[in-house]
Amino acid sequence: MGSFVFAESQIRQMTFEEVRMTANELSFAGIDVRNLLMMRCRWRNKRVREAIRFRPQSIGHLHLTNSSVDRLVLAMFFNTTHIQLQSTHIGELASTSSLRLRNVRRVEIADSTIRQWNSNALHNANRVKLFEVINSHIGNMVERGARNAHIERMSFTRTSMDRIGSLTFEKSRIDTLTWTECHIGAVAQNAFTNMVVQTILFSTNKFVSMATNCFAEMVVTNFLIVSSQIAQIGSSPFANAEVNNLTIHNNEFVCGDLSTIFFRLKSPTLIVTNNIFGCDANDCETNALLLSDSGQRSMPWHFEHNSCIGDQTNVCVREREWTEGNVRCRARHEIVECVCIDDTLMGIMPSTNASVMLIGDCSRLHLNAVATSTVASLHIYRAEVLEVDSLPPLLKTLQIFHSKIENIAENAFAHLSLKRMEMIATHVATVKRHAFRRSTMHSFILRDSTIAHVEHGAFADSTINYFFAESCKFYSVGDMWSRTKNISISESFVADVRPLLQSHTFCFHDSMTACACVSDEFNEKNTCESRTVTCASGGRSWNEDACSESAQESSNGRSSSITATITILIFESKITVLLPLYGLYRKLSAPYLLFLHFSLL
Repeated sequence: MGSFVFAESQIRQMTFEEVRMTANELSFAGIDVRNLLMMRCRWRNKRVREAIRFRPQSIGHLHLTNSSVDRLVLAMFFNTTHIQLQSTHIGELASTSSLRLRNVRRVEIADSTIRQWNSNALHNANRVKLFEVINSHIGNMVERGARNAHIERMSFTRTSMDRIGSLTFEKSRIDTLTWTECHIGAVAQNAFTNMVVQTILFSTNKFVSMATNCFAEMVVTNFLIVSSQIAQIGSSPFANAEVNNLTIHNNEFVCGDLSTIFFRLKSPTLIVTNNIFGCDANDCETNALLLSDSGQRSMPWHFEHNSCIGDQTNVCVREREWTEGNVRCRARHEIVECVCIDDTLMGIMPSTNASVMLIGDCSRLHLNAVATSTVASLHIYRAEVLEVDSLPPLLKTLQIFHSKIENIAENAFAHLSLKRMEMIATHVATVKRHAFRRSTMHSFILRDSTIAHVEHGAFADSTINYFFAESCKFYSVGDMWSRTKNISISESFVADVRPLLQSHTFCFHDSMTACACVSDEFNEKNTCESRTVTCASGGRSWNEDACSESAQESSNGRSSSITATITILIFESKITVLLPLYGLYRKLSAPYLLFLHFSLL
């Protein structure tokens, strides 16, 4: 059959049964058929090399069963809703230079064999909802085999694959990609590089080998490897991969370069549990990384119940230790934990090639990361005085617990792209101008924390997607909320709420303000129930004097009061409290005010 054999034909059902035929990539171009069925056919398909004018096509369901095709080009059926291969042998799953999988919604392959999956076989397949392979065999999936495909769900179940080639999924976007009960011979270097996936799941599979950098430079939200066996794993398999959550559970890693298994992995959350590793008994630091239990510690990378293959009695498990200035550190390859030694001296962020750093218990700590730092996840705790001068350029996660930030310097966060910044029980005294200039933050979370003063322009040209504050105090916020898309503030105190109007909408719930009243615009933009009082003048106006005066008094310590109606207010303490009392209880309405065991000075 030549090109356009059925062009402009409208057919309800077309059936080929026990047919030997020779066709080319354009034989079915221009056809309008609801069902196209091929049973027990032998089909030889020729390549069309010359450029031919595109003709429309409409095929509802293409079904090949018990057939043999030497060269199948899925793009021949570019406008087919459903492609189904059942018990069919495919010599080559090939591509074409003239056609693309434009409107295919479902591709189902079952009990079939594909000897070779060629480059660009799924090129520009941008509307596929399901691509499923079950109980089948795929020989060689060559370089760029699934390049530039946009697929909602792609799954391989009880299927064997000889090889997944380099850059197989280059420039592809897939919502869910799964391999279940599969046998995979080799995963080539950079096989998954430069792809974007929401969820990848490897479950109950056997891999003969995974090459160096096989998962490098991919972007994944959730990556799970569970109940699988990897006979050989190369070095740095996750190098520069951006994985939001990586879980490795109940697997067996027989042998390979385990010392670099998480080298340069950019993952804020890593869970490695119940795995068996082919340990090198003399590699103390690697064994310390894989075999040490995180226990109850709040660690971004969690290791628990992992073991070595065979006898563990002679395995060396020891961290590498060193001291740098006033900081003593322990390293397990990609994880470094540091504490300050002398309370009278300042601690300085140590140099390291690790991805995760924890540092704390410092009377004074200075963060001044070098430009070559590889730290992607930084966690600070119990720093009595913290100065933030510069941060690692690859930083994705920053957590600060139970600390006092004296100063965030100019350009400290400039140009950073953070996924998560979190402060718990932390006081921020000053945020300098341009401190967050041109930075992006997916989530900025504060709990039981205080922001005292943010200079104007501190957040110039920055973007914050989600801002969440609970049980916090904000005295002077500058332009912190001017570039924030979603704001939620609950059970908190905001001295001056007018900056919230710079955002499109916000949630100001169960919180208080020093402003005597707010405008109608404030209540209109507030998506949550509020106790704030609307100004008597109505409209969009503010009681400017009352708001500014109250906010200023709150920020400089002259007044800690707010306008409130309280049934019973009780202060009880057995310690001496020194407070500035001017205006402390101004405009307070309370039938009962009790001070118990107090000494006010």
